[in-house]
Amino acid sequence: MQVAKVTVRGRVAVAVVALVGAALGPAGAAVAESAPPDQAPQIVPFTGLTGPQDVAVDPEGATYVADTGNDRIVKITAAGVQSTLAFTGLVDPAAVAVAADGTVYVADTGNDRIVQLPADGGAQSTVSFVGLTDPPDVVVDDLGTLYVADTGNDRVRKRTVAGAQSTVGFTGIGVDGPSAVAVDRSRNVYAIDPANNRVLRVAAAGGAQTVLGFGFIVSGRGLAVDGAGTVYLSDDFDNTVVGLPAGGQPSDVFLVNFLYLDHPSGLAVDERGDVLVADTAKDRV
Repeated sequence: MQVAKVTVRGRVAVAVVALVGAALGPAGAAVAESAPPDQAPQIVPFTGLTGPQDVAVDPEGATYVADTGNDRIVKITAAGVQSTLAFTGLVDPAAVAVAADGTVYVADTGNDRIVQLPADGGAQSTVSFVGLTDPPDVVVDDLGTLYVADTGNDRVRKRTVAGAQSTVGFTGIGVDGPSAVAVDRSRNVYAIDPANNRVLRVAAAGGAQTVLGFGFIVSGRGLAVDGAGTVYLSDDFDNTVVGLPAGGQPSDVFLVNFLYLDHPSGLAVDERGDVLVADTAKDRV
């Protein structure tokens, strides 16, 4: 099948189709329409995907997909060469992340674990997290620290390169069954809190918690943050991807107007600002 991406310049998303009247975001709320396109959507020529749930990119321009229905991780280079990574024993892998050194991490959801494959061709290994249950997402920051949405335990777990583990400090009623996690360049941590219909952010180094200004979210599935701090959210109830500029309010939410999404899930933003989405029910990204 195919992988589609659109280019974002600053905070303005490329429009894929023209809209009539107001655009609709989470829970049918009106959001700003995207500006006229300065680049048409591109198709990354993956083949054979079934129910992909996440997408990631590396600095070399390669794209990685958690091909969940086929229990594998697929990579395609900037030159268009597709391969299947040498992971074994995956069951319903729901997320993929790539570190700066090329290490690939996978949320092996059906096995309640995170596995890794080094860039040098070494063997697969299991990352030592304690007590994960149904983890649907994993991301990695610039230091190599991992963050995992530990859905079954209502928490987000963190693991440093040195192996120190902790629970990210979401406060108040906390995060209930987090469905996605993201981290920005300042190492602020974000999570979709689906039971409470919101997106939360905890400032780096254990700082204050903030509820982001997306408004009411029905079924948030994917999160990503670009270099300017714009947060992107996929909602598989409304079949939309929306963006929120850093510090924005609900009136600032804008539509990334992908064409005819069906249950969009994981998101990624590459070095150029292109936004990619796993369009799960259509077997494409």
